Amino acid sequence: MRIVHVLTRLLRAGAEENTALTCNAQVAAGNAVWIVHGRDHDPRALALLDPRVQRVCVPSLVAPPHPVKDPAALIALAGVFRRLRPDVVHTHQSKAGALGRLAARISRAPHIVHGVHIVPFMDVGPAEAAIYRSIERLVGRFTDAFIHVAPALKAACLEAGVGRPDRHFVAPSGMDVAAFRRDELPDDATSLRAPIPGRGAAPLLVLMVASLERRKRHAEFLEAFRRVVDTTPDVRLLLAGAGEEDAAIRARVAALGLEDHVRLLGLRDDVPRLVRLADVGVLASAHEGLPRSVIQYVLGGLPVVTTELPGVGAVVRHGANGYLTSAEEVGEMAEPLIRLLEDAALRRRMARASAGMNLDDWAAERMCERIDEVYRLIGAGGEGKALTAACSSAFTARSRAATAVSP
Repeated sequence: MRIVHVLTRLLRAGAEENTALTCNAQVAAGNAVWIVHGRDHDPRALALLDPRVQRVCVPSLVAPPHPVKDPAALIALAGVFRRLRPDVVHTHQSKAGALGRLAARISRAPHIVHGVHIVPFMDVGPAEAAIYRSIERLVGRFTDAFIHVAPALKAACLEAGVGRPDRHFVAPSGMDVAAFRRDELPDDATSLRAPIPGRGAAPLLVLMVASLERRKRHAEFLEAFRRVVDTTPDVRLLLAGAGEEDAAIRARVAALGLEDHVRLLGLRDDVPRLVRLADVGVLASAHEGLPRSVIQYVLGGLPVVTTELPGVGAVVRHGANGYLTSAEEVGEMAEPLIRLLEDAALRRRMARASAGMNLDDWAAERMCERIDEVYRLIGAGGEGKALTAACSSAFTARSRAATAVSP
């Protein structure tokens, strides 16, 4: 089978990691696989791909709307599809999802699949939401299957009238679940636990795994964290991730006088070990699908404080293994975080609750099996067992580093 995956950006975030893992499994199962991406790409993301996955860059494919580049990207994508003659065009992310599916339709691709990692018309202004809904309804008419990373995203699309109800499926974003259950600590664990200057005790560690981009709201969370430090000074925030907001975040840390309490760790390939080291996991995103980092916190047995995102309640039970706060007001995260840091018994109870949750649905093998099943349901062929076995092999061999940074 000939499969083409299309992304707007190929960076180190959840959608890209999910897609790289899928591509590696599909090529290991004997398929011809291409990944087509836009101008923005990161060599570290490319390193996640099996060498047999072929790559095509379309420079005109960019994330922001553009009156000139968008038509150029549409024409370029249609040309790529005509040349490659894929059996399946599988799009990801909002811009590539719309332009890629339209180009697939123009080029008469036999099967068109869209991976829903985030719903573009959620958590935006009314005008934007109306435009995005209209676009999604239009391209949804010729989308053979939608593969959502969480049931809440499926429900949102169905409620908005996007696509036929029988064309929507759920495949949680796969990862190496076992890696987060091992008792391993980073080599630099001692330095991360070093006392805050002027204080004697080893600090408690709060971990945020998120690419440094605006919608993750690091700057807003730092405002809340300043209040946390004022109440519980023996605490350190670890920010694992990279992105365009790096300089702005560092400036905010300095402006708030948090230099001794915040460590920017950059892009890490040892997130499972960081999770095992931390005391609490946090995420302050304004909008996204069910974030991989929250799954990883729970897999690692962490109490979690997160904004209430679509589907996150399936893994973070408010008051049981963490706290859900309003997505509109990041400042609300301070109070439950202080409560957890001040109460060791509460942290232990919530940690046990997280560790006791069954999250096997997020295993890489399960995701690959479900994607292959969707392909077969729409008539694109493939063998579920073969792809599942290949997914396990490919994940072990090449994609373990894909746990580094999530959306």
